[in-house]
Order: sequence, then C-alpha cells, then structure tokens
Amino acid sequence: MEQDLGLCFKTARENAKLSQEYAAELLDVSVTAVSNYERNINRPSEETVVKMMKVYRNKFIGYQYLRNTEVGQLILPEVSIYKPSNGVLSFQRENRDIDDIRNDLIDIAVDDKIEPKEVPRWENAVKEIKEACASGLSLALINY
Repeated sequence: MEQDLGLCFKTARENAKLSQEYAAELLDVSVTAVSNYERNINRPSEETVVKMMKVYRNKFIGYQYLRNTEVGQLILPEVSIYKPSNGVLSFQRENRDIDDIRNDLIDIAVDDKIEPKEVPRWENAVKEIKEACASGLSLALINY
C-alpha cells in the first residue's frame, strides 16, 4: 500500500512537536506551503524535503518522497517502519530466508546463464532479496 506523502509530512512534523507556523519558519516557507504539502495540494521541492528531514529529524519522509516518483516506484521497495525490536527481528528473519536461497543462487549463477527451467527459482530468490533489502532499509530509516 502506497503511503500518502502529505500524511507522512504531517505525521513527521507532529512527531517533531512542531506547529505548522514554527515548521514554516524553520523551513523558510509559508504556513500555506506547509499546509499544502500536508494536504497533497503542492509537492515540495527536493531542497525543502531535505530541510524537512533535518528539521523533523525524519529520514523516512525523504525515502517516501523518492518513492512517490515514477523512477522510485520502479526501483525502490515499499518500506514499513517498525519499532527497533520488531525491525531487528524482521531483518533477522529475512536474512534467514536469504540463507535458504543461497544455494539456489549459486547453482543458477555458476554458468552465468539463467535457463528457462531455473527462472522460477531465480524469481523466488530475487523476491527474497528484495524483501531483505526492504527490511534492512526499515532499520536504516528508524528515527532516533
């Protein structure tokens, strides 16, 4: 499920305990601009998002900003942010899954060809790799 970018901005601001007025001052934009970003009326510039990440102390909004571009949707996995304990457990589970497909990856790649009969195993391995990447990113994007 795609995250609502405006809601991400609003939640990050509120979690930073900033009013729209004070956030606007710190971001060097108008209160109307902050409101419009949070209601998905206007999209902030990349420069403004970088400021938001710093002011709100929130890396996830930057990731979601990129994820809400056409290129980002094609290459960036969907990431959910968990509490640190849940994030670590999820990451460990995904790493266990990578261990389970390690031999398939080696067997398939050893000849530098993916044969038609190997495609289902390869696609499963790629799925597991993407899930492990998303899990690792969820840890990297936790705010502290």
